[in-house]
Amino acid sequence: MSGCTCCPLYPLAREVAQLEVFSSPSAGASLELQQELQLLSMTSRRCLSEDETEPEHPENTLTTKTQHNEYQPKPTLTVKPQSSVFTGDTVTLSCDVGQLTGWTIHWTKDSTPESTTDATKTIKSVRDSDEGEYRCRAQRGNYYSEFSNTAKITVTVRPKPVVGVDPDRRVFRGETVTLTCDIQQTGVWQYSWYKDYKQDYSAGRDQNYKIPSVDPSHSGVYSCRGTQTQAPTHTQMSDGVTLTVSDKPKPTLTVKPQSSVFTGDTVTLSCDVGQLTGWTIHWRKDSNPESTTDATKTIKSVRDSDEGNYWCIARRGNYYSEFSNTVKITVTVRPKPVVGVDPDRRVFRGETVTLTCDIQQTGVWQYSWYKDYKQDYSAGRDQNYKIPSVDPSHSGVYSCRGTQTQAPTHTQMSDGVTLTVSDFPRSTLTVTPDSPVFTGETVNLKCVIESHSNWRYEWYKDTDSVISQTSDGYTVNRDTLTIRGVITSDQGQYWCRGRRDQRPNSSQDSNRIHLYVNGE
Repeated sequence: MSGCTCCPLYPLAREVAQLEVFSSPSAGASLELQQELQLLSMTSRRCLSEDETEPEHPENTLTTKTQHNEYQPKPTLTVKPQSSVFTGDTVTLSCDVGQLTGWTIHWTKDSTPESTTDATKTIKSVRDSDEGEYRCRAQRGNYYSEFSNTAKITVTVRPKPVVGVDPDRRVFRGETVTLTCDIQQTGVWQYSWYKDYKQDYSAGRDQNYKIPSVDPSHSGVYSCRGTQTQAPTHTQMSDGVTLTVSDKPKPTLTVKPQSSVFTGDTVTLSCDVGQLTGWTIHWRKDSNPESTTDATKTIKSVRDSDEGNYWCIARRGNYYSEFSNTVKITVTVRPKPVVGVDPDRRVFRGETVTLTCDIQQTGVWQYSWYKDYKQDYSAGRDQNYKIPSVDPSHSGVYSCRGTQTQAPTHTQMSDGVTLTVSDFPRSTLTVTPDSPVFTGETVNLKCVIESHSNWRYEWYKDTDSVISQTSDGYTVNRDTLTIRGVITSDQGQYWCRGRRDQRPNSSQDSNRIHLYVNGE
C-alpha cells in the first residue's frame, strides 16, 4: 500500500464516483466544475485500477456513507390538471427524478403499493375510491431514492346544476323570463345553455339567461352546464325545465255561494289564473279599484252598498292579463217570515191547530219551527206545522225560519206568535127548588156557560138527550129547562152542554144534578 501513488486520492475517488451516480453536469454546474469533475473522475479510475483494494481508513469510510445519503435524489410529484377533481374527470400524476436514466418508478396510495411503474400515472374517469395521498419513489438496481412529496387527490361528486325560472315555467307572450343556472360548487364557472338539448346560448360568467318579451317560439326544454377553464372540468348537465309560452291569460271569476245574496250574508269572489304563480290580483267594482290584492275577496255581512259589478285582472311584474268575466252581485234585504195560525191564536183543548211560515221570497226553502225560541220541529219543505188535538202543553210562543241548502242562506227569525190553549167554557147547572121535590111541583133547571154568547143548549137526562124544544111537560127557554107537574118518572140525573156556530163551538159538559121526586 505504501507504493501506491494514488492512495491519498482514494477518498476523493470514492466521492467522485458517488457524484457521477447522483449528479448530472447538466443540472446547472459551471463549465469549470464540470472539467474539474472529469479530471477527478479519470484520476480516480486510474488509481482504482492500480490497486483494487480500498485502504483501510475508517474515517474515510464514514465520510463516504454520509456523502451517499447527502446526494440521495428525491423525486418531484406533480398533478395535472389539479389535485381537487370531480368524479369522471381524468387526472395525471408525474414522478420526476430529473434527467437521470435507468430508473423504475414505484407508486403508493395511502402507503399501499400501486401496480404501475411508469413515470406518469393517469387515472381516467376518477371515482370516489381514487381519493387519497399519492407518493412515488425511484429505483435503479438495488438502490432507492427518497420518497417524493405527497400529492393529495380529493374527489368530489360532479355537481349537477339546477335551473330556476322566473317568474314561472308557464309564461305568456310579452313577458320577460330569466333562467338561472345554480351550481352548488365554488369556482369560476362559465355557463352554457341548451334548448331542447342543443346548445342555444353561452352566457359567460353570468349564471342568468334573460329572454325579453317571450313568444311561443321560446317554448321548449331548457338545461345548462358549467365549465371551468383554468382547471378544465365541467358539471353534469342539469335536468331539463320545460318553459311554456301561451297567449295572454284571462282569469276566471267565480262567486260563492251565489251572486244573489241577502243583507248579512257572506259572499266570496275568487279570481283564478290557473296553476300559475307570482301573480298579484287587482279587483274592480263598477270600474272602481278595490283595496285587496288577494286571489279571493270575501265580503262578510253584505250590505246594500256591496251590490254591483265585479271583475279582476292579474299582474306579474309589469305584465297584465286580460280582464276576467264580470260577476254581478245583487243584494236583497233578508226576508222575514210571518207566522200564521189557524183557526186562531187562542184555541181550545182538542182542536187542530195549523201554523204557517210565510216567506215572501222565491226559492227552495226548508222550514224550521221554534217554540219559546228553542228549535221544536223541522218541517222540511212543508211551510205548515200541524198540531192535532192540542192541549194546554202546546201553549207557547211560536216562530219560524227558512234556510236554503243549495245556496246556503237563511231568512231572519220571524216574530213570535203566542198560542194559548184553553179548556172549553165551563157549564154550570142549577135546580130550583132544591131536590128532592114532590110530584106536581114545577122544577126549573138553569144552564150557565161562563163565556161567549149565542149558545144553543142541549139537555141530557141520564144518558139520553132530553129535549131541545118545548114538549109535553117540558119547556125550554134558552138556558132554562122547566118541568111542570113533576111526576115520578121525571126522577134522574140531569146535565147540559152548549153548542154554537162560532168558536168555541161547544162548552164543557155541566155538572150532574140528581133530581129526586117524592110522592104525595
